[in-house]
Amino acid sequence: MNSSTEKPNAVLTGLRSKWSIGGLCVLVLLAMWLLLSGKDTVPEEPLLRISTIKADEVVLHPRARVSGSLVAKDSIEVGTALTGLRIENVLVEQGERVQRGQLLAELDSTVLRAQVQQAQASVASATAELQEKLALHQEAQKNLKRVTALSQGTVSAQTLDERRTQAQAAQATWQAAQAVLNKAQAELAEQQEQLDKTRIVATVEGLVLQRHAQAGAQVGNDALFTLAKNSVIELEGDVGEGLLAQLHNGMPAAVQWTGQTEAAPGSVRLVSAQVDKASRMGSVRITLNAVPSVVLAGMFGRAELTLPSHTLAIAVPASAVSVNSQGEAAVMKVVSGGVVSYQPVRIGWQDAQWVEIVEGLNNGESVVATAFAFVKDGDHVEVHELERTQP
Repeated sequence: MNSSTEKPNAVLTGLRSKWSIGGLCVLVLLAMWLLLSGKDTVPEEPLLRISTIKADEVVLHPRARVSGSLVAKDSIEVGTALTGLRIENVLVEQGERVQRGQLLAELDSTVLRAQVQQAQASVASATAELQEKLALHQEAQKNLKRVTALSQGTVSAQTLDERRTQAQAAQATWQAAQAVLNKAQAELAEQQEQLDKTRIVATVEGLVLQRHAQAGAQVGNDALFTLAKNSVIELEGDVGEGLLAQLHNGMPAAVQWTGQTEAAPGSVRLVSAQVDKASRMGSVRITLNAVPSVVLAGMFGRAELTLPSHTLAIAVPASAVSVNSQGEAAVMKVVSGGVVSYQPVRIGWQDAQWVEIVEGLNNGESVVATAFAFVKDGDHVEVHELERTQP
């Protein structure tokens, strides 16, 4: 019994061992198959998508900005030669537009008016005296003529001499009275002129920039008002010598100032004929075509100017060009098949937006829009061509 039962158990044990080994082999083979088949199905890494742009001709319309202060083209000071008089009335305020001859202020004229009246009285007195002396002079001349006509035997020589002397004396008296009148009239004119100076009037048409006059104050040698002749206001600013050479009189400009949202039209009136040796700057004046009432001299202002246009035969965006520490410029050109190629170039004119390519690139060739952005020489990339727009 024991021998018979032990034999089948041994057989079963051998069979189990064979199946275990076989199953293990199957599992190993299956794992190897899955590993190998999985390796073949791993997806390829996607290409880097990069933006490119073609080199092409560019027509530039460059603009320049000038900043500075608003000033009067011609600043006229209005005052009086009189001193010590009290200001009686001030009739205009800062910012008002005035006409030539318009009354701006009045000084106390009490004393000068009295002096004019006294001078007028002197003229009246001298005029009456002259009339009296003139009558005597005329009467003496008549007597002399009558005696002269009768001098042939009827009038003595002594009488003739007396009448001649009387006539000469009357003439001298009349001439002296005329001189007194002339002097009185001159004094009256002088006093009237002084009186007129108590009326402070605008010497030109313009804009009142400053009102220094205060009612009740005494006048001195300082100006009472400052006017902008013909209300012409300008922007005065300094620019670098490079820009200065591109500006010319009459060039249109758009001017803005503090608190102004919309630009006002103007034009360049004056370009400095010299450059400061230290700062390498020169001045420019831009005149406003019309001066709104909100404009005040001294305000901060800025102007934008359109410079003469010029053409770049071959140009790329400034972002596409890299310059190393030795000053050598290069672009990353994208050739057929999406391969990136390092391309040295020689550059010419440039600004913040565009760079002129003088050598190393032709129109129509594509470059990476942003120099060396995540790419290197020999990389394969997926190209996204940017649309070209004129500046």
